[in-house]
Amino acid sequence: MALEMGKNCPNPDCAAACYHCLMGYRNQWMHNLLDRSLGASVLEYALDGVRPSLNPSSAASAAAGVIEYVRSMWRVSDECPDPFIAVFEPPKGERVGVLPMHPLAAKPSRGELRRLRESTGARPMVYTDFDLRRRPFWAANNLFENWR
Repeated sequence: MALEMGKNCPNPDCAAACYHCLMGYRNQWMHNLLDRSLGASVLEYALDGVRPSLNPSSAASAAAGVIEYVRSMWRVSDECPDPFIAVFEPPKGERVGVLPMHPLAAKPSRGELRRLRESTGARPMVYTDFDLRRRPFWAANNLFENWR
């Protein structure tokens, strides 16, 4: 029942959580953190051993807001090598690539990030889709701060 609700909320407009699936009076203090697809991923892993992953369309929609914020300061590169969802070109310095990941997936190792940087020519910045969706200003500010 919980897994089914996590995958299919009866409310067609539910993006992450609503009063039809997860939200209620008792958990109102954490409404901004509730995410039924994240809960479904936990259950799928616990019940069936399915490793969490982020599909390309979810990654693109998660990064859309951050791209708009960063675009106001940096140019968006026409070239976006896989697995980045966007590559930015700051006024000076190296290109920066946004690498979205599932919140429950293991972060790439330093070696993997180094190899990705060498093969793409862009410095990878890893963000969970949760952070990209729920904290886009934080993610954008983090990009700006880590570039300096």
